[in-house]
Amino acid sequence: MITLSKKKVALLSLSYPTCTKRTLQSASLAGLLLLAAACSPNIQQRGNPVDAEKLKQIVVGTSKKSEVQSLLGSPTYESPFTNNWYYATTTQRYSAFFRPETTEAAVVSIAFDPEGVVTSLDTQTPEQADKVEATNRKIETIGEKPPVLQQLFGNVGKYVKPKNANP
Repeated sequence: MITLSKKKVALLSLSYPTCTKRTLQSASLAGLLLLAAACSPNIQQRGNPVDAEKLKQIVVGTSKKSEVQSLLGSPTYESPFTNNWYYATTTQRYSAFFRPETTEAAVVSIAFDPEGVVTSLDTQTPEQADKVEATNRKIETIGEKPPVLQQLFGNVGKYVKPKNANP
C-alpha cells in the first residue's frame, strides 16, 4: 500500500492546472486555424512571364534584339547553337501533400538573324508540345557478363609487386 503525505498530495494537485471549457475551445480554434493555414494552396511562378501586349509590339523583320530585351527582359534561355531566345514560364499550385498542379505554362521562342533582327516569333503551350513516352524496357550492354564469383574473386592473385619497391 502506498501512502502519501499531505505535503506531497498538495504539490501534486498544484502541478496540474485545471482546464476550463473556454480554454479548450480557444485551443481547438487555434489548432483548426493552423490546420487550415497549412492546407491552403501555395501558388509558385517560375520563369519569365511574357505580357501579351508587349509581345504584340515585336514585329518580325524589323524588331532588333535590344528592342526585344527592353520589352520582355532577359530571356530564360539563350540557345548556344542557334540565334534563338526562349522565354519560359510555369505557374504551379501546391496544396498540402498532393502533387503540384500546373495551371499555366508557355514557351515563347524568338529567332534572330545574324544581324540581330527578329525572323520568327512562336508561342507554344504544353498541349502543342511533343509528348515523350517513357519506356520500362531494359537495354542490353555489349560486353562480357562474368559470373558472381568471378566478379567477387576475379582480382585475387593479379596483384604484382613492383620490382623496385622497398620492403
